[in-house]
Amino acid sequence: MTGNTSRTCFSSSELEEQIRQTKQGLQSPKAVGRSTDGAPRYVLLDEVKEPPAKRQPEISLGTHVDSSNRYVLVAAEGLIAPRQVQVVCDQEARNIPLATSVTESGRTIATYEASRATVSVALAAQSCDLVLAGARLSIPKDNLAIVWGGSPPAANTRR
Repeated sequence: MTGNTSRTCFSSSELEEQIRQTKQGLQSPKAVGRSTDGAPRYVLLDEVKEPPAKRQPEISLGTHVDSSNRYVLVAAEGLIAPRQVQVVCDQEARNIPLATSVTESGRTIATYEASRATVSVALAAQSCDLVLAGARLSIPKDNLAIVWGGSPPAANTRR
């Protein structure tokens, strides 16, 4: 990253602008969302580092293979992980708490684990948005069902 290399948080206005541009098709189709080969994960946004004015974190949804817990992953260079993200399904907001945050070589990977109740609401909803730093990002329902669907998470007992 050029310029200031100290740890910074992505401001909500920066993230909102990136999401707006993605929805309007102003960014490459790669940033709109993609499946990951061989992993139960769907990438909503790819990380953008340069230019600094267009920074955005990688945001993805998935299921841990070993525990079957459903998660939201937010990763970026210099990211300060928020304590929670929200999922808003059919106008009902639910918080998803930070489970782990690891920083390696300046890149932070924050994992938020969704409760069984949140997963059930999300899978039953007509539409869901992920809210991060005040910005909303639509979650494609068909992809949510692929990565969060299936049998209910047994190891995650939070409600």
